[in-house]
Parts: sequence; structure tokens; C-alpha cells
Amino acid sequence: MKRLFFWIVLVPLAGLLVVFAVTNRQGITLDLWPLPFQVDLPLYLALLGTLILGFVVGVVVASVSAAGRRARRARAERDRAGGNAPTVPQPGTDLSLPKGRAP
Repeated sequence: MKRLFFWIVLVPLAGLLVVFAVTNRQGITLDLWPLPFQVDLPLYLALLGTLILGFVVGVVVASVSAAGRRARRARAERDRAGGNAPTVPQPGTDLSLPKGRAP
């Protein structure tokens, strides 16, 4: 089902991108201020490149933001599971079994 949905969305989107690229082939000049460079490229490439760059920046920002939450969640789960408990019993710790349990 997911595959079918993927193809139903992907094929028309790819067709729209091709039509967009073919109809917007005129050249433009991008002035890369404050750098002393100018770049000549087709309009569709400038627009789609900007879209892709924005998507990549958004993914990076979301990943960095989520990394802190994931680390806090993992730390909280370790604390709840007793992951920070000492592995060696401390002096004076009662190591006897609870009453009613046989070894």
C-alpha cells in the first residue's frame, strides 16, 4: 500500500518538475554579494536549487534539535531502568533475598 501511494505521488510530481524545468529555461544572473562573483544559470535551476537547499537546511536543523531531545529521553529511560545503579554493592548493603522467595 505504501509503495502504491509513493508511486501515485512520485510520478505526477516528477512530471510537474520536468514541465517546470522545460518552461523556465531562460537564463538569469545571480550576483553573489558580498563576494565579487556572478553566476549565469537557468531560472529553473536557481528556483529548484533554492528549494532543495532550504529542505536540506531544514532537515539539518530538525535533526540537531531532535538530538538533544533523544539524548534526554535516553538518559531518562536509563535512570528509570536503573542503568545508573552501581554494579558493585556498596558496603553495608543487605544482599539477602526478599522474604518469601527461594533461591
